Formats: sequence, C-alpha cells, structure tokens
Amino acid sequence: MNVIEVETAAKEYHVRNPGVFTALVEQALKLRAKGIVGASMLDLFGAVRWGYLLAHKKRLVLPDIYAGFYSREIMDLQEGCIGIFAVRDSGNHRGRPRNIRQRKSTPIRQK
Repeated sequence: MNVIEVETAAKEYHVRNPGVFTALVEQALKLRAKGIVGASMLDLFGAVRWGYLLAHKKRLVLPDIYAGFYSREIMDLQEGCIGIFAVRDSGNHRGRPRNIRQRKSTPIRQK
C-alpha cells in the first residue's frame, strides 16, 4: 500500500469504527496528564485493543499501519494533544504542508 491508499483505508476504518478514535484520545489524554510526550501510537493501540478484549471478549482489528493517521488526527483535532506523539515526516500526505511536531525518534520522556 502506498501512503495515499493507507490514508484512504484509515479514513474508511475511522468512519466504520468511531469509538476507536474516542478510546485513543482518552488514552492520549492520560499520557498528557502524566506529562509524557514522544509516545508511540502503537502503545495506545495496544491499550485500546486490551480494553476492547476485556470488554467484549473478542479482539479488536486495528491495523498497525493506521498508527500514523491516528497520531496526526489526534494531534490536529484534539486540544491538549499537540506534540504528544513522535511522528516522522515522510512526505506531504494530505496535499498540504505538515509541521513536524516532534524531533525524529525521541524516546518517551516526562516533562
């Protein structure tokens, strides 16, 4: 899959599963409250999958390839989450320039 196909697939997944975004934002805000920045969206994916498994007794299909989409969406749309995730700039994904929100490969740290 190229970048555009991943972005399109992630948007379609998001429309079908709006609760995933809500759960990811909830986890991101917990990290922010602890002062943690530079976290990986995959860490949050794991937490959301775990919570879903406990609540529904079945696995949540949440492809790891959507991590970039969700990290950008959360930082773009959710007040208080700007800069919380380490993201790499791999091009112009949405037809507009994108700011790099965190240095490359920063480890998880507390403020």
